[in-house]
Amino acid sequence: MIALLAAARTVHFASTAMVTGAALFQYLVAAPAFRTAAIGGSSSARAYRVRLATVLWIGFALAVLSGAAWLLALAAKIGSSPPVAASGGVAWVLLTETQFGHQWMARAFLAGLLFCALWLGKPSNAGTRFVNRHYVGASFSCCAGPDNVYQALSGKLPWNDPSFVESIQLLKDWWDKVLNS
Repeated sequence: MIALLAAARTVHFASTAMVTGAALFQYLVAAPAFRTAAIGGSSSARAYRVRLATVLWIGFALAVLSGAAWLLALAAKIGSSPPVAASGGVAWVLLTETQFGHQWMARAFLAGLLFCALWLGKPSNAGTRFVNRHYVGASFSCCAGPDNVYQALSGKLPWNDPSFVESIQLLKDWWDKVLNS
């Protein structure tokens, strides 16, 4: 059981790092380079974006699957039962009544936002819309905090709370700095 838990966490952290690294590289390195060289609409830039989207989708799928495996393995360890049997009551209690579960649900929400961003913002000649949506979710998670995201998702905190407003303002300031550099 410990081996499954360790493997799930390892794959989860690696795939999350892969997705974050690919998105950051695209946004901070490749997109400015394409703009500077004025090749954003070229066939090589389009081919790069298709390969990047493939990396992002594979990393995203691995992150979601390994996250679910991590949850089930932890529930099985806590409940002293096989992972499939733990998918019932122990996993639900773990999700709804522990800080780990609350943070896991916030991460699941952010994964849902990333899924929407990847799905709706498929790479095109226009650029990389999908990365912008990813940064809003990351901004909420990092600046406002996963606990506030969970509170907002559960209706206990409004989305116009100062923590969310501040995180969007920080993102805007950063975005303006990147575009003007």
